[in-house]
Amino acid sequence: MVKTLSCIIPAYNEHKTLPTIIHTLASLSLPRIDIELLLIDDGSTDATPQITRALQQNYPQLRVYRHAVNQGKGASLRTGIAHAKGDFLLFQDADLEYTPNDIPRLVAFLIETNGEVVYGSRFNSVNHFNSFLQFFGNRFLTFLTNLLYGSRLTDMETGYKLLRRSALRGITLREKGFGIEPELTAQLLVHHRRILEFPISYRARTKGKKLHYLRDGLRAVWILFLGRIKGRKRIK
Repeated sequence: MVKTLSCIIPAYNEHKTLPTIIHTLASLSLPRIDIELLLIDDGSTDATPQITRALQQNYPQLRVYRHAVNQGKGASLRTGIAHAKGDFLLFQDADLEYTPNDIPRLVAFLIETNGEVVYGSRFNSVNHFNSFLQFFGNRFLTFLTNLLYGSRLTDMETGYKLLRRSALRGITLREKGFGIEPELTAQLLVHHRRILEFPISYRARTKGKKLHYLRDGLRAVWILFLGRIKGRKRIK
């Protein structure tokens, strides 16, 4: 039976990279797997709306959903999840930090291991980060996740997360911003989903990064602690 992979692409003012990312995703070849592309325009104020309308004419597998105002990455991913029809869900940033060429290997690994969730790890291979703050911030949040939840992850904050739809059963996501990363991870671990990792390529963008390291880092710490507290109450 042919399966479907839903690639969920949050985008905010990414008109320069959208044609490349959509073309690359649409050109992927996955054995016995169809690909649907869900692009969420998160209230862009640049040429993104015009670009996406043109792209829809050339790529029939592309569906576009627009937020009237910018809400954040988490809100975009939640919109994508709500509209996705696939057996597998993959989160793909629109800025080319993550290369879609890694997707076939991620999908093959998930299927071969019969896993539920695969995170693409930037720390299991040689990659380029744009600052020590980004590097050690990601390391610290991953360490804290492992400490609180007993996991053995190397890259909790990775933007490449591949899941079977069934892995989200019983999980409710509420975060609108970058807090979606620790929130999803915490809930997956609390619900006893096994998270596997696979090495990926990564090149951090040097301009236009929308993440605010201190503010979003503190928010991530709070979400991880809150998820652990709520998880213990749920288990009891």
